[in-house]
Amino acid sequence: MSLVSVAPIQKGPLKETLSYFTKKPLPPGALAKISLRGNDLLGLVLSCEDALSHKSSIKRASFSLKKIETAKEGVFFSAPFLEAGKRAARWHALPLGTFLSHVFPTELYEKWDGATSPLAPKSTHRLYEEFVLQAPKNERVAIYRALIREQFAKKQSVFLRISRVRPTF
Repeated sequence: MSLVSVAPIQKGPLKETLSYFTKKPLPPGALAKISLRGNDLLGLVLSCEDALSHKSSIKRASFSLKKIETAKEGVFFSAPFLEAGKRAARWHALPLGTFLSHVFPTELYEKWDGATSPLAPKSTHRLYEEFVLQAPKNERVAIYRALIREQFAKKQSVFLRISRVRPTF
């Protein structure tokens, strides 16, 4: 039996982590369906430890541990992404689960099949194209518009970063 520390992914004032138990160990970054105040919601597994090492503290606790109902196979968030999420949540003074519920839509968590992380790149080839465009403003806008329409026609997303340099004299 394993003792699992879970961050509930829900908007609202909640505690940072909650403790649950499960028969099989879950990797950090996995998603688990948990029960909280009579509602079923998703939680992010932060850590998993053997329950035997915490046996005395579990017996002395003023509450009883609930069982994790189901867990999705695989890891939703990688370890580096999980660490970055913790740092960003700390920066914004929010619990990790609340922060993640604001950053990603709940449909992303619910529709995940467990195969691979939806945040992982689909392939190892370069996913973006870099280029510098020097032209008059009207031409640049026309080229940007054409590039964006082309990517949208392929059902792909576009991230366009345009720097503006101002003279300092």
